[in-house]
Amino acid sequence: MSTKEKIAARYIISRRQKRKGKDRNCKSCKEPLSIYNDETLCVKCNVNPSDVAKALKEIKDNLK
Repeated sequence: MSTKEKIAARYIISRRQKRKGKDRNCKSCKEPLSIYNDETLCVKCNVNPSDVAKALKEIKDNLK
């Protein structure tokens, strides 16, 4: 592992450690966020409905 990769990994770990003990909630639905979630939205709110519809259409087309 190169020095640059090691520094990046340490930075990510330190950011997560700073989140420990802090209450972080989704901006949209106010669900609690994990310290591992780098986003301000939870997984449920971060999903784009049009992407889901497109994926479902592709699945239906593949089943035919």
